[in-house]
Amino acid sequence: MVKEIIIDFETTGLDYTKDKIIQYTFLNHETKEYISGYVNPQRPMNLEASKVTGITDIDVKEYKPFSKHVDKILDFIGQEDNVFFIAHNGDHFDKLFFIRELQSCGKSLHPSWKFIDTLKLSRYFRPDLKQHTMDSLRTEFNLTTKNNHSASKDVFDLSMIYNHFRKDYTAEQLHDISFHYISFGKYRGKDYRTLPKDYLDFLIQREVYLNQPDLCSFLYQEKLLS
Repeated sequence: MVKEIIIDFETTGLDYTKDKIIQYTFLNHETKEYISGYVNPQRPMNLEASKVTGITDIDVKEYKPFSKHVDKILDFIGQEDNVFFIAHNGDHFDKLFFIRELQSCGKSLHPSWKFIDTLKLSRYFRPDLKQHTMDSLRTEFNLTTKNNHSASKDVFDLSMIYNHFRKDYTAEQLHDISFHYISFGKYRGKDYRTLPKDYLDFLIQREVYLNQPDLCSFLYQEKLLS
């Protein structure tokens, strides 16, 4: 059985190597059950992050650190093998922060769990749109932008946006599109599997995607099979 979980994090800044989660929401796409919470990051907020989220150091100082939330989060996710996490720009943000925070608690994701990036899906399915930000998609799908950059608001809105992509596809198919979509360079918008082998070699040598070891593994496999 497939389990699709919409996720969103607000953080102290954009650098997953040093910034921390300050708010999270996990939503079961099918059952609509969810968990949400604020986190004490135990480090100062970046000023720009506070401006975007409206959350300040004072707002989160009385909450517990992520280590006190992690068991609740993992219990909510469950033990199923076929779990897909859905996030907007998740490959470059939510996924990295989630993995980093789990590692800091001595935890890890199940090796079969996968991520679907709706930013990539939007670019793939709606190339007619000038922008693919959450606010642009809210406008496109008649959702209010009021109270955006709240993890709960973003997650519930993304669930409705995801429905538009999910209508004619399975989660496995959407993951395949998201996973193989190239989002930079001269081949932006293409499938990694269609790229010239010399360009795959270039990506491997430059280690463009070291923050995505599963994708690096795919690139190495392609190189070895060429």
